[in-house]
Amino acid sequence: MSLREGGLMPDATNVRDTEAIGAETLASVAQAMAEIAQRAMSQGQEAWEFCFNSMTTAQAPVAATGYERGRRIMADGHAMLETYRQIVDRSMDDLQAYISAGASMSRGLLRAQRAYIDGLRNAVESWGDKPQALLRSTSPIEAARMQRELCLDALNGIVAYNLAALQALSQAAQDAMRPLHERAR
Repeated sequence: MSLREGGLMPDATNVRDTEAIGAETLASVAQAMAEIAQRAMSQGQEAWEFCFNSMTTAQAPVAATGYERGRRIMADGHAMLETYRQIVDRSMDDLQAYISAGASMSRGLLRAQRAYIDGLRNAVESWGDKPQALLRSTSPIEAARMQRELCLDALNGIVAYNLAALQALSQAAQDAMRPLHERAR
């Protein structure tokens, strides 16, 4: 018995049938793999779209809240800056009033000092030669009279220059208070 007769060796028809069956099987496997790949791609696309939509949907309220907060911060910031501007303006006006008051007081002090110096100079000029006359006096009565005149001239000078100095200081105080009173209104 031959191998062919015993069915051990395939004949050409069997080989062709086997090849056809193998090709069909391979084609059906390839078709199944293509369908699986297509479904996997479709599911991947759906999953990606779901994730993207979920992220954008979840982030929309956060973005809207963030935008609203930013808008409120800008509005509050504007109001806050306006308040600071008003504070600075007020402070600058107050500072200007204080500087003006200080300048008025300084001018008044200079006028008072000038009044003191002028009063002292006038007193010395009014004495004339009375101090020398006191030293040349020949009698105690004449010396007493000269001393009295010198004292009266000195006292009159003191009163006069103190009055002038106090008037200058009073005027300076009034001038200094004027811008401060205006700021108080």
